[in-house]
Amino acid sequence: MNINFGTNKNYRAKWGKFKKHLKEELRSPVQESMVAFYPCYSGIVTLKKEKNNNLTYSKELHFFISLLGPYYSIFGVDKCEIILEESMPWMNISEEILTRTYSANLAITVSPYLEFQESFQDLQNKILDYFPSLKFVPYSINMRKEEGISLLRPCRDEKINNTVFSALFNPDFFFNSEPRGDTYFGFNEWLKIKKLNKSRIDKIKEDFLCRSLKIELSTITVNKIWKFKKVIRLENSKVGNFTFGMEAILALDLSNEKYATIMSAEDEEPIISKYSIIKNKIKIDHFQNKMEFRIKELHANELKLIIDIDFKLDDKIEIKGDIVEMIFEVYR
Repeated sequence: MNINFGTNKNYRAKWGKFKKHLKEELRSPVQESMVAFYPCYSGIVTLKKEKNNNLTYSKELHFFISLLGPYYSIFGVDKCEIILEESMPWMNISEEILTRTYSANLAITVSPYLEFQESFQDLQNKILDYFPSLKFVPYSINMRKEEGISLLRPCRDEKINNTVFSALFNPDFFFNSEPRGDTYFGFNEWLKIKKLNKSRIDKIKEDFLCRSLKIELSTITVNKIWKFKKVIRLENSKVGNFTFGMEAILALDLSNEKYATIMSAEDEEPIISKYSIIKNKIKIDHFQNKMEFRIKELHANELKLIIDIDFKLDDKIEIKGDIVEMIFEVYR
């Protein structure tokens, strides 16, 4: 992606044509917004602009295309700018009145949502028409913190320091508001499930069994390999009649104290994820703090877990509380 970014001639040939493509297809003003040394091509599509004296309100779509890999992101931005007079006596120019523009992102919309729905999807389609191999990075992934991300200078917005977004796109974008819309929008693009053949399935089961048999059965510890036995819906569930879909867990391998292995279906590759046990709760990174497993009972050959969820789709849909009890037995 960055082959044609270094020289003016190549830049105009690739990115200049892309900008022209967006302007013609979207029929809206398109402004480039990238900064030197940041690993992305970025721009702003202005959907609406209203000016009242020294105050300007804009509704915009900000897009980012990474130069480090085939990734892109889009945010809807409600932005306000105000121009104020300034004097600078500390610089011995107090008699001269200058002007300065102050701006703020009032709201960030992270998915095709309400008034942004059509324009957001339209911009996505036009970007993919030109770069069909790109994959959308959801807000929930963009905001994940990762150790070891090195930047030329710290992010001005502390919220995005050491995030996926700061590494792939632009460390100077401001997320100074709660996100609007579905923070997991685009997640389905990443869920390409690998189906397994019978020999691979048999090998996984054999590995589970061999390692489980090496663990002393009489020892009371959560660090064993557990096989699903049954699930019980809690009568006092605060979720009510709302149907909540979650991955089945046919086997849960906690024999490693740092990494959990989850078999959610017999014909799919198991999920390997970091996990921790804090105050009797098993937190598995794969579920991104939206689901916790509270240990209800632990015996030598049985484990009972209460599934507790904290899921918010938007301002109107929120699911929080205990939903089911899952019972596991030692894998044998």
